[in-house]
Amino acid sequence: MTLSRALLPVLVMVLVAGCTRRPQSGLPPGVEAEDLPESESWNVQLRTTLDGTSQSEIESPYLARFTGDSSYVYLGPPPGDTLAAVVALRLFDDEGQPRGQIQA
Repeated sequence: MTLSRALLPVLVMVLVAGCTRRPQSGLPPGVEAEDLPESESWNVQLRTTLDGTSQSEIESPYLARFTGDSSYVYLGPPPGDTLAAVVALRLFDDEGQPRGQIQA
């Protein structure tokens, strides 16, 4: 029983040390792990439908989801990409026929 009590502080220290955030290696100067996206995807195609009928489509070369004080999504060129990448949004009418397209 005394051995268990002696090990308790050691176990608590191990748990606390294991839960603390360690510096990430390989990040650019000034970038913190909290600045990085929660998830990333490349060559994204998102579609919304209603009863099997297309309502909208989004195509993007890169998507990043961020969480923090508020959640938001970035669509566009990947970080560090110097080429102009197109994000396309297509809208459909109630019958699923194309009614408009936006490219940015």
